[in-house]
Amino acid sequence: MTKRLLVPAFILLIVYLAGIYGFNTLEGWSQFDSAFYITMAVTSVAAYGGMFPHTESGKMLLIVISIIGVANMLYIFAILADIMSRHDDQNREILKNLLKQKIIDDGEKV
Repeated sequence: MTKRLLVPAFILLIVYLAGIYGFNTLEGWSQFDSAFYITMAVTSVAAYGGMFPHTESGKMLLIVISIIGVANMLYIFAILADIMSRHDDQNREILKNLLKQKIIDDGEKV
């Protein structure tokens, strides 16, 4: 794992813990059945509207978690895409070098 993923992963962990604790405290939801589910659903942009906070403070927490969590997840996806594209470029360069050295057949008939 690259070092660039450590900070966003830590922020995501903090968001999850804050969501679990906050929804448990503010809404009275159970920690893993409801609080973890809604936090995970909101940060992954897969919330279906089956659960939602009823108190004003719970709604505020949901807004904060969704903004920070979604932005953080998008940043993590951007880092992963960059890692994959760099890996692809490295493989392409290795393949070009091997073709130049005629170590592997390039598919042309002689």
